[in-house]
Amino acid sequence: MQKELDICILADLHLGTMGSNPIELLKYLKSIKPGLLIISGVFINPDQFEKKYFSRKTLMIIHQIMQMALAGTKVVLVTGAGNEGLKRFTGVNIGNVHLRKEMLLKLRGKEYLVCTYPIEKKSSGRGNISIWKKISGLFPRQKSGLKVNKNSVSKQLIKYAYSKGVSALISSDLDSVGLTKTTQNNKTLELLNPGSWDQSLTALEFSGGQWEHYTYNELDYGLLNPKLTVKEEKQKEKEEVFIIRKPIGG
Repeated sequence: MQKELDICILADLHLGTMGSNPIELLKYLKSIKPGLLIISGVFINPDQFEKKYFSRKTLMIIHQIMQMALAGTKVVLVTGAGNEGLKRFTGVNIGNVHLRKEMLLKLRGKEYLVCTYPIEKKSSGRGNISIWKKISGLFPRQKSGLKVNKNSVSKQLIKYAYSKGVSALISSDLDSVGLTKTTQNNKTLELLNPGSWDQSLTALEFSGGQWEHYTYNELDYGLLNPKLTVKEEKQKEKEEVFIIRKPIGG
């Protein structure tokens, strides 16, 4: 039975990488039925476009998200403002899927700002970047040529949220994972950090009028069959992939 949620927020999926924990993510997505699904940060890792293939597991996750959108879930990809290539796609709506560089969520008299740290990426000189690469999310910071201090990033995000006059800030770039608060000039700002899925297997869930910080637990999905576990490990070396031989419609 699916868990009904008003809102689910996931961050930094990094689909296509080993750290994306695709099996766990697929189990989690199949176990929930949210009215609104927000995915912030890196959605599909840009490196995957250079390799010209997607693993079957990655496609299954994308398919699941699309199925959720078709079933009525509003899906919002909050990709950030750091990449110049994203600006032309800001505001794009494809059915129940929406692309935003940041999002203002109004909930029970409060305004929640959902955003990621806007890091500018130096131009690589390559003009022919695919549309999918542009809309997949921010480029990984470790490859941007810029060193980022987490504490400094968090402070800048908080300062930005205060300037917007919102009640709460939702971002995986904040210092502390989970639900916290900060106060400046006698004004309290709620801080909600879902955590990066690729690092912590966590999410934010809103239902029954309150937020919860969810951490993936295999026991939530039934006991594992040892025989199936062994088979799955053996199949990892020969994972089925989907190869992109030429652009669609080319």
